[in-house]
Amino acid sequence: MKGYACLLAAGLALGLWTGAAAYPGEPDGFGDMRWGDSVKKVSERYASQYLEDTLGGGALYAVHFTDFTEQMGIRGPLVVTAAFDRGKLVQINVPLALESAEETEKAFAAYTARLEAQCGAPDEHTDDTALWVGRKTSLYVQKTEEGLLVCFMDADRMKKALSGK
Repeated sequence: MKGYACLLAAGLALGLWTGAAAYPGEPDGFGDMRWGDSVKKVSERYASQYLEDTLGGGALYAVHFTDFTEQMGIRGPLVVTAAFDRGKLVQINVPLALESAEETEKAFAAYTARLEAQCGAPDEHTDDTALWVGRKTSLYVQKTEEGLLVCFMDADRMKKALSGK
């Protein structure tokens, strides 16, 4: 839940959800999961485990990728947290664990530089976060105590949630 809530807070704080434009290489989901996929559809493809409900009728699931190919510089196998709103996929949180604050600092710099080369300049960049706002997928990278958190978000759904529609 922490990851889902932090993204909504980040979107509110940044106020960038209106007038989003696509960025080069913008995905329409994560792996072969697409925005709007049902819990059932995702669970039929991947080992999934219910974690908890979220506010407003959502739920979080751990999704285990065993045969994942690279996407946006992320390789598998890995376990992600999938956020569903009213049974539809709206966000994927990818935690990238690192051993120390130094490693996290280096990884954040290297990963955001890679994304800038691939996607262009982020719409917002601070010492601890970077955000690319897209038409289909918004991409958010954040330093955490455990390492990096990379979030892929259904841009249209997040824009609607933040506007209250």
